[in-house]
Amino acid sequence: MSFKYIDRIYELLKTIETEECENIKKAVDMLYECVKKQIYHLHFWRKSCRYFK
Repeated sequence: MSFKYIDRIYELLKTIETEECENIKKAVDMLYECVKKQIYHLHFWRKSCRYFK
């Protein structure tokens, strides 16, 4: 799965310097990491299930 859209949003928000937007950037950072972990775990789980069939 491609993260190109999430990566692009992440890069754009990293350029934001205002204090108000800093909280948005932190929230997106957390969301980005959660999505990456969730997809990694789902991918790993699917691969491991293949071995038990």
